[in-house]
Amino acid sequence: MSRYQINKTDVKYAEEFRNNLYLNNYYHSPSLQRILNLFRSGPKKGKYVIVKLNNKKIWHLGILPENRGQKIKIYKKIYFESLLDAEWYVFKKRWKKHSGKELRI
Repeated sequence: MSRYQINKTDVKYAEEFRNNLYLNNYYHSPSLQRILNLFRSGPKKGKYVIVKLNNKKIWHLGILPENRGQKIKIYKKIYFESLLDAEWYVFKKRWKKHSGKELRI
């Protein structure tokens, strides 16, 4: 089974994701959903995630370990005071991982 590959015309779906995120619109077009499925599937090792360490409204960037139950690597110097900003950051990190290019929008 072939996996979807991100191409240069998919930037419009990254814009759709960002707009939906900040407008609290949870409907995604089928093309955007295909990209999100790609980002969320595959091996867990090395996958970027958002981690909340305490009850404060601060989220950190994390990376999943190879096996469930192992500790998540947390970047305490990379943090967000908005969950939406954290989600957008992770989307851009996953975009680069899957496309090989920075998302510049």
